[in-house]
Amino acid sequence: MKLNEKIVFVMVTVLSLFFVLITNVVIKTVNPPEELINVVKEEKKEEEKKRQAKILRGTIYDREGNKLAYSELTDDENVLNASQKRIYPYGELFAHTVGYYRGDYAGGSKMIENRFNDRLLEINAEDLETVNRIDNNEIVDGASLDLTLDLGMTERAEELFEQMAKRRGKSLENFIGSAVVMNPTTGEIYCMYSNPSFDPNPEALSKNWNIYQNDNERSPFVSRVTGSKKIPGSVFKILTALAAVENGEHMLEIEDEGETIIGGTRVVNDGVKAHGTVDMKKAIKVSSNVYFATLSQKIGKKKFLEMAEKFYINKELVLDIPIEDASIKVDMDAGALAAAAYGQGTVQVTPLHMAMVASAVANDGILMKPYLVDKVTLASGEDSFVAEPEKLSVVTRKSLRSIVDGMVQCVNGGTGTAAAVSGLKIAGKTGTAQVTGDSAHTWFIGFAPADNPQIALCVMGENTGGGGGSVCGPIAKGLFEYCLDNGFIDN
Repeated sequence: MKLNEKIVFVMVTVLSLFFVLITNVVIKTVNPPEELINVVKEEKKEEEKKRQAKILRGTIYDREGNKLAYSELTDDENVLNASQKRIYPYGELFAHTVGYYRGDYAGGSKMIENRFNDRLLEINAEDLETVNRIDNNEIVDGASLDLTLDLGMTERAEELFEQMAKRRGKSLENFIGSAVVMNPTTGEIYCMYSNPSFDPNPEALSKNWNIYQNDNERSPFVSRVTGSKKIPGSVFKILTALAAVENGEHMLEIEDEGETIIGGTRVVNDGVKAHGTVDMKKAIKVSSNVYFATLSQKIGKKKFLEMAEKFYINKELVLDIPIEDASIKVDMDAGALAAAAYGQGTVQVTPLHMAMVASAVANDGILMKPYLVDKVTLASGEDSFVAEPEKLSVVTRKSLRSIVDGMVQCVNGGTGTAAAVSGLKIAGKTGTAQVTGDSAHTWFIGFAPADNPQIALCVMGENTGGGGGSVCGPIAKGLFEYCLDNGFIDN
């Protein structure tokens, strides 16, 4: 090989090796190995953890400025290692809405502490003073949350549940149920009470964690408002009534003889009671299974399921906190459709779903999105988030007078008289859901004032036995009275 050829060969070899080296660097930069990605992720995670340790987790307030959750430093001598203690002054009362926070793990039942974790640690990145304080290892305040919840109403809900538990010979801890109260025109949730509950304070949570986890009978970590879907019974007849109005079948009249056969399935009223000539108003008042089963055949499965979907049944609903997906079996024959129409069969809903049904009727067929977080405010005073009422769906644009009148009659002389409040016109519907091998679930939904609705609610008892009117009606009455006495209703 000549000298020039050797030089060329060496140069080509060196350039080739250089090209391979550069290519390898580029490939690793553009498409780095998984090990390197994991290392970078861990480093970023540690950096973020150190940054968050310098931010005092923000306070969570109710609508009146009461602290539902706040943090305190437990060691301020060395701010780099300062630890924070999360405090829940009302213990179990808001555990299923606020959730809990322990160290660098936010969660509980994935409630507000978890969903709004980043917000509670939010600072104004353009505020140089705050940024410099963090760089100098000083502790700064995170953002605060203002909720739509009302402390007094939630405390009253607990009192009412305790009273009903005693009336039925039980302790509160063994009386499973829930109540939710909302504004039908905005979607604000004023009360979201769930029982049984748990103490979210760190010491109590650590001490009782295994007890809570292993309590399969009571399941205290489960929110009964959003995390427990059950058979609704007769309160579901209001959704069937909405489907009838939407599809022009609400003028139906039948002779109710107490029982009928639909698709080979026997449908009976409570006590096989015959109600004679029944229209929609009377059917709601007396809670006729026969009427609504017959009505379902006029509506048809397709239209019935379309109305259910407008209430996010068989459809995902995303809120400030998680909610179980409500469901109805799509593949229904005539008998199954009849059962679903009066709230039995394959229907499974949460109390919040049923509060939404009451809310939509109260709001002239417009369903508003329920929400809990009204505002996020930075420590520097600026609002970084303000909730805006959001329309989920228009259930119907037709008059709902026949439904409203029937619900008023239900409370005034029908199955819901235990919910009546003197001087307040209430629209309501009771429900008693039969459960195979166990005691019935009990329900009440309603709104007030009936002619100018300002609140809508759902009260539910799991396997309480009794009837929706006798078990849930008095609790609903107490909540209506609280709203009337505390400015939530301008009657």
